[in-house]
Amino acid sequence: MADKLKTKYAVDTSLFDALVEQASGTGNESAVAEPRALKQRLLTPDDADMLFLTDTLARRLTEGHGEVVFEAGVDNGTSMDLSDDDIKTVTATLTAAADRPL
Repeated sequence: MADKLKTKYAVDTSLFDALVEQASGTGNESAVAEPRALKQRLLTPDDADMLFLTDTLARRLTEGHGEVVFEAGVDNGTSMDLSDDDIKTVTATLTAAADRPL
């Protein structure tokens, strides 16, 4: 019975191990990337950012029963100090994320 429980509740600790190695300065420091700020994700998105944004919009649509309000230029109630051109870029980024297939 104990062996079954150990197997059933085994956890992949590779991410934790990579974080410990990174914190101690050993191993491959590039194994775990720093998360990008929302402003960076919206203004200069890479593929991972677009996936994050698409997933975020999909989750919010589900939670909002088909409706989502995304305040461009605000992150956790704090202004991102976006210029007019930045707002246009953010709008284009969010539109592209919304148009991506899930």
